[in-house]
Amino acid sequence: MSRPSRRRGEAETPLPAPEQQTLPFRIRIVGLPPAVCGPHERVEAGVQRGEEIEQSQAPIGRALEFSGELRLKPAAGRGAASPIFLGPYTHGPPTGRFLYISWTGEVEGQRRMFRRMKIPLATISRDQIERVRGDPRARLVATVHGTDRRGGPACATVPLEGGGWQVEQDGR
Repeated sequence: MSRPSRRRGEAETPLPAPEQQTLPFRIRIVGLPPAVCGPHERVEAGVQRGEEIEQSQAPIGRALEFSGELRLKPAAGRGAASPIFLGPYTHGPPTGRFLYISWTGEVEGQRRMFRRMKIPLATISRDQIERVRGDPRARLVATVHGTDRRGGPACATVPLEGGGWQVEQDGR
């Protein structure tokens, strides 16, 4: 991309900023664990934004949902490697980013995080990205099972249900 020429002493005209490339997401947890796990009472789950846990909810009902936005780093050029996701909800190295869903519970009156799930972003396809970018009602959705084999809150990297990330319309 060439810059417009300017005369000596003229202020440089800034180039237009690239269109903001944000992608709304939703994490859906099904198969919820009980509200007590070992010494942890009043168990809740929330999406981790940096070091903070947001949208904390008790595992009541059929599912929990958490929403946010990812930013997409502009591609370095045609044929660039996998997309790189940015934003306050992302964690991990650029080519291995993920989201955290953190489980907290009360022990002796103090709320503490005791487990967290990793929701990998690497399987989001370029086609899914383009579909979400092209439709203001679309969002990326990952559904995970919230209970591990022993009946407690799932942790570590969890498999995505339904074949991975999906594109859904708001209002389903």
